[in-house]
Amino acid sequence: MAIANRIAEILGAAGWKLHNPEKFTTLVGVVTGVFVSADKGASEGTRRAAKELTSALNDNDIDATKEENDNPTPSDEIHMKVGIKP
Repeated sequence: MAIANRIAEILGAAGWKLHNPEKFTTLVGVVTGVFVSADKGASEGTRRAAKELTSALNDNDIDATKEENDNPTPSDEIHMKVGIKP
């Protein structure tokens, strides 16, 4: 949780608009590291920002992986899952 909060603080300070879950969500299984995802149909700018965010996290010793979603109704949102430390 501390890593997720740290990432949120930094993104907020950089002017990113954050949409945190309004209610508790559950991930089945164990997620390790940080997963940054954007829809395959998202704009080039969104996909590039997701790639740059992933690189910035890795450059700061936060294990992050970029994923692409096959969402039938793509959006320009970037999603992030934060799991336990690998």
